[in-house]
Amino acid sequence: MQSSHAPALAADPDNSEGSLYLAAVALDGQTYVTAHNGSAWNRPVKVGGVTDCAPALAVINSRLHCAVRGLDSRIWVASLGATWGSFEPVPHASSWSAPAITAGNGTAYVAYQST
Repeated sequence: MQSSHAPALAADPDNSEGSLYLAAVALDGQTYVTAHNGSAWNRPVKVGGVTDCAPALAVINSRLHCAVRGLDSRIWVASLGATWGSFEPVPHASSWSAPAITAGNGTAYVAYQST
């Protein structure tokens, strides 16, 4: 997949197969995520939404989360259960640039440059 933005990587330390996840924004602005199972990359799955910035990934409580800045400048987060859930806005969060996401004690933390 071609992308004009940097990809994001996240590892799931609790997964016995040692899954590595990669998120990238395609040239059409759609966010895709794929996983490496230790021997091959899976086919990318479209998460949804449109962005003009790099995505961010984090594994929180064995659940993959993807954060992006929408075209409306708001920060949006989606998570992977059995399938990808819809992107939900982070309350009162808007930014001029891409967000970062990480976990601490089972809680998601999103960092961004406020507008």
